[in-house]
Amino acid sequence: MAHKNKTNISPYKTRKERDGLSGKALAQGNHGRHKKPEVIYSLEEANDRLADIFRNHDFGHITHEQRKKLAHFYQLLMETQGKENFTRLLKIKDIAIKHFIDCMIVTKLTDLTFPLMDVGTGPGFPGIPLKILYPEKKIILA
Repeated sequence: MAHKNKTNISPYKTRKERDGLSGKALAQGNHGRHKKPEVIYSLEEANDRLADIFRNHDFGHITHEQRKKLAHFYQLLMETQGKENFTRLLKIKDIAIKHFIDCMIVTKLTDLTFPLMDVGTGPGFPGIPLKILYPEKKIILA
């Protein structure tokens, strides 16, 4: 099948050149760099912020100990973000809603049968938040 772009003009390169990057600067761009969070909250601050977010999204039943573990997981995720590009989400509110709550909402929608296997877990979603909710159950992350 023939290539649709007969001129071989890259919209990406054109946009970068228009914005003042060309040649070597374009090649050095942001490739290989990972976005880093602006702020990484302390364990106590992260726990408090998670408590507010969970309460506002009908997850007030999450215990203090579970929130503390999720806050620690948040810290680990953000600390390694500079070396490994695990997530595009860098704000605690986004992580709480789009990672933690999205993982835990499964428990409200269906009855889970254990053992569970999280295939292709990546940075640990949904396996780690589910393991925090069900510490006595067997969950395998692969």
